[in-house]
Amino acid sequence: MKVLVLGGGGRTGRLVVDLALSRGHEVTALVRSVAGLEGVQHARLSVVGGSPCEVAPLLGVLPGHDAVVSTLGPRVPSRRASEVYVRSGDALVAAMAVAGVERVLVTSTTLLWRIVCQEDGPRPIPPGPIPRGSVRVADSGARTSDWPRAQVSAGL
Repeated sequence: MKVLVLGGGGRTGRLVVDLALSRGHEVTALVRSVAGLEGVQHARLSVVGGSPCEVAPLLGVLPGHDAVVSTLGPRVPSRRASEVYVRSGDALVAAMAVAGVERVLVTSTTLLWRIVCQEDGPRPIPPGPIPRGSVRVADSGARTSDWPRAQVSAGL
């Protein structure tokens, strides 16, 4: 399988890249900075710099891939991070539709934080007990697409 990993230079992304390579998959890591994977070399690994929030860079790498794994996310949630989830989701849905890629797995730290929505945007509350229904997760156009999908959420 040929897999595109968004955020492949981050903590979670590096784990996904390593795991996919260890299982024999071809991997393309789309990273903001290629320095995140500097020194990592493998015959089945390609590292490409670009923004996951824009359709053009995604269309430059998506054709020929079987699946996408998005490991985008900050160490600490913020308004800007919330916007990245939405912007990358919108760009990814559009690019995948053009490229004909239908498999996507999105990892997120969002459920580890309570998000309180205010007029100026979401405000993260550090981890702790999470009341039922207190978390809002942006899932862009994927929910309205006609892709077959399954949603999995980890309970805390």
